[in-house]
Amino acid sequence: GQLIASEYLRGFTLDHGTIFAALRAANLDYRLYQDKDNSFADVPAPRRGMGAQAIVAGFTGIHRAEVRNFNTFAEDLQGRYPYQFTFIEPNYGNAAGDTYVGGSSQHPMDNLEAGEKLIAATYKAIRNSSHWEHSLLIITYDENGGFFDHITPPLAVAPGDRRIYSQRGFDFRRLGPRVPAVAVSPRIPPFTIDKHTYDHTSIIRTVFSLFSPN
Repeated sequence: GQLIASEYLRGFTLDHGTIFAALRAANLDYRLYQDKDNSFADVPAPRRGMGAQAIVAGFTGIHRAEVRNFNTFAEDLQGRYPYQFTFIEPNYGNAAGDTYVGGSSQHPMDNLEAGEKLIAATYKAIRNSSHWEHSLLIITYDENGGFFDHITPPLAVAPGDRRIYSQRGFDFRRLGPRVPAVAVSPRIPPFTIDKHTYDHTSIIRTVFSLFSPN
């Protein structure tokens, strides 16, 4: 119900805004894609169900029409591509049934193959374009997928947003379990393993550092 309301009615509003609003305010541009056609699953879930609804479109200020079909991504990169930031979402498969089976999101109840194909298609599209030499592809996840992590999550500075979506009163003063993150760029030396502590907002901070939106 929350997803439907955010997609079609009111949208999620963040106290400090979104990176997309900050880019717009700085006269910078972004582009959004999703694997809407579920092109990579061997036994795909229905293509036009909840799994084909992009979560990013649930934010206030972003209309569903802004989210393009991923099947145009490689072709789009062959022409003029004046976007400083691109955000790509997978297909969530059987999201309505809460299993996410048959998509490309690599949720625990599904296999990993479709997601690997989506990642490979994204890399190949960038690698075979004129934008490769000054690109950075970040592959990461929103959660740990339920896997045990033997490292105690370190303390963190709470972001200060309202906690209306925290059902158990979590105050965000501690990071969660680690999630995979891979950065792909010709500017990164081969075999680099970075052991610094990052969180999901590190991506936003990197965009701010590169393009300085206020």
